[in-house]
Amino acid sequence: MPAKLTKAEQTRRTRRAILDRARHLFATKGYAATGTEEIISELGITRGALYHQFNDKLGVFKAVIVEAYSEITDYIQAKIQPLDTNWQQLIVGCQAFLEVAHQDELRRLVFIEAPAVLAADDLAEIDQYGFASLRESIE
Repeated sequence: MPAKLTKAEQTRRTRRAILDRARHLFATKGYAATGTEEIISELGITRGALYHQFNDKLGVFKAVIVEAYSEITDYIQAKIQPLDTNWQQLIVGCQAFLEVAHQDELRRLVFIEAPAVLAADDLAEIDQYGFASLRESIE
């Protein structure tokens, strides 16, 4: 008999399932064409569970975008970490960014949906590290 999940683990799994499903839908259909019912319908959870985790559809979207930006930052960091000079880091970091930009899902989420849905201040807050890293390399 499998061990019973703790409330915290159930909450973590529900959150992860919502994020994964929403990410797929936002990346394939877009934010405007995705409804909360569609996000939860295949997950077997209630709309209340979604609202408990994220408050609303925009909250889910922001969480998806934060994860997408984090993936991009982690990818670029892994590429530039072993390099010695800022110049090398700048060149390889830009190449890594372009590699990421060719991934359909991330391209739509970060470059099309996020700027269309989120305010500029929200995007700047989400991408603090990436912009700061680029500015530091250039300087």
